Amino acid sequence: MSSGKPEKTHGVSTRTAVLAGVGVVGILLSAAFAGTTLISSLQMNAALRKCGRAFVGPTHSPFLWYSPGAADTIKRLGGRDAARRRLAGYLRLPDRLATRKSDAVFVLGYCGPGVVDEILRMKNSSYPAVRSEVAFVLGRLGSRSPEVLSALEQLGRDKDENVHLMAKASIDHLQDPMTNFLEETGVTWGASEPAP
Repeated sequence: MSSGKPEKTHGVSTRTAVLAGVGVVGILLSAAFAGTTLISSLQMNAALRKCGRAFVGPTHSPFLWYSPGAADTIKRLGGRDAARRRLAGYLRLPDRLATRKSDAVFVLGYCGPGVVDEILRMKNSSYPAVRSEVAFVLGRLGSRSPEVLSALEQLGRDKDENVHLMAKASIDHLQDPMTNFLEETGVTWGASEPAP
C-alpha cells in the first residue's frame, strides 16, 4: 500500500528516523575526533613543556650547538620520524589547543633537514616567539634555498625586534664561511647525538 508518503513508525517517518540516526552518528564521531585531538594536544603540550633550551657546542655559533632537551623530547615522541609527524600535526592545530608552538618549531628543527616546509608554514604566525623560533631554526638547518632566504628576509623586516634580530643572525650564519665549510665537508651532527 504505497501512497507515495513516507511510512510512519510510531508517529515518526522512516526518513526522519534515518536522518536522526545519521545525526547521532555524526555527533558521536565528532566527539570522538575532538576528544582524540584534545588528548593528543595535551600530551604534546606536556612533552614540549619538558623540553629545555640548554645547548652544548664546541663553536661560537649556537646554530651549530647540540640541544639535549630537543634530543630527549624527540626520544619521548618516538624517534625522529615519529616526532616529525607528531610535531607537524601539532603545528596545524588551533593555537588554543597547541599552546607550545615555539617549542614545537624548536624541536622540529632537530628532526633533520626534511622539516623545512613545515617550519616555513609557521613564518606568518601571529606570535612573535614562534616567528623568532622559525628564524632560528631556518638558520640552524642551513638551507640556502630561495624559499628559506625569502622567509628570512621577510622575518628580517618583522616589526618585533626579537624576530628581526634572529632573522638577521640566521642570515649572517648562512653567509658565514665556517658554516659553508662545515656543510661542504659534512661535519654536522643531529639532535640524537652530542657534538664530537
